[in-house]
Amino acid sequence: MRSCSHAFCGSCIGQYVATRVEERVPSIGCPSPGCKEGILDPDRCRHVVSKEVFDRWGLALCESALGQNAFYCPYKDCSALLTNDCSGVGCRVTIKASCPHCRTLPV
Repeated sequence: MRSCSHAFCGSCIGQYVATRVEERVPSIGCPSPGCKEGILDPDRCRHVVSKEVFDRWGLALCESALGQNAFYCPYKDCSALLTNDCSGVGCRVTIKASCPHCRTLPV
């Protein structure tokens, strides 16, 4: 736990993180009732959650950091997380662009 002194067993933290990730909560706080200071560090929790939960947590954190600039490749075989780097004033609209991950061009 960062920023607080609460301690929990690994199994309890693992279940708590899995539940919060399922609820799509990116920044997971201390499970102690009323604690507003503690934040769970994904790297320190890696050994108490499954790889799938850890990966989904990382993706949720990325989506949260990118905000409205985040979107996914529309192709089912890819679905890579992408970002719109040009969302401000003076940006040109791109009609067609290939996905940098799968290199597929839109039809």
